Amino acid sequence: MGRIFSLCIFLAFLVYFSTLSFVNAEVTDISTDKQALLALKSCISHDSSNLLANNWSISSFFCDWIGVTCGGARHQRVTALDISNLGLTGTLPPQIGNLSFLATLSIRNNSFHGSLPDELTQLRSLKYLNLGYNRFSGGLPESIFDNLPNLEFFSLHSNMFKGKIPSTLSKCKHLQQLGLSSNNFIGAHSERNRKLDSA
Repeated sequence: MGRIFSLCIFLAFLVYFSTLSFVNAEVTDISTDKQALLALKSCISHDSSNLLANNWSISSFFCDWIGVTCGGARHQRVTALDISNLGLTGTLPPQIGNLSFLATLSIRNNSFHGSLPDELTQLRSLKYLNLGYNRFSGGLPESIFDNLPNLEFFSLHSNMFKGKIPSTLSKCKHLQQLGLSSNNFIGAHSERNRKLDSA
């Protein structure tokens, strides 16, 4: 009888600590998303309407922030980030790659500049990527198409990118719309825009 009681106590502790570990892991994941968004906010040098400055507050839940969409109550991870047309000037921080559930990223029609962080290639769930009408420069990360196989929409239209477009573009089997025009790309792939010159 004593052995059975001891076993029950042991199992109760095991379940408790397993649950605690799961909760801690989930909190860590949520915290990672929040920190990534705050890193992006810190890289905004000009916010013409003060939208992010006022709305992206550490005192409020990040899933309620302007432009942020989270998944269901089960995981509450960031699945979409759309801060297009907000008159923002800034750069993309490497922490953007920590938004591992992100399926949509749109920062179209702002004044983001600098090069794309290599960490962007960590967003393996990404289906929609619109960086059009900004002032990005430099080349594309070599592994961008290797690591983003689920892309359906990809626009870099009207930036200042240069260099060759990685030949691994052909690996994006789900790609339906592609916009690369009004940049300084060279090579055959720069002529292969499909349906999206105005994206």
